[in-house]
Amino acid sequence: MIKNCTPHEVCIYSTSDCYLYNGSFRLREFPEPLGVYPPAKKPARAIYVQITKGMADGFLIYQWTPREIIGLPNPKPGTFYIVSKNVAQACPKREDLIFPGTLVRDEENHIVGCIDFSRV
Repeated sequence: MIKNCTPHEVCIYSTSDCYLYNGSFRLREFPEPLGVYPPAKKPARAIYVQITKGMADGFLIYQWTPREIIGLPNPKPGTFYIVSKNVAQACPKREDLIFPGTLVRDEENHIVGCIDFSRV
């Protein structure tokens, strides 16, 4: 089972519904997605803090560190949670967190879905 924990609808398309254009996948027309996951009412969020780590040639160097994760359900056997890449990166030990992998765009270059999922 897959549950969407993002504020966006997530649509999964087949590679046969797409063509390659300037290094990214574009939809051929508007085919039916293979799967549609509605947006979460209370999406998972990662809150990061900025920590000064030094200087290089007079410029500050920061490290962004996750401070808090909000709205993320506890792991449940057999369930994967679609989250943002930032949330997944903030929880690298959670093998149940997935995010849209290879993105699919429309003619105006807007993201409309993906063809697979990725994990950290």
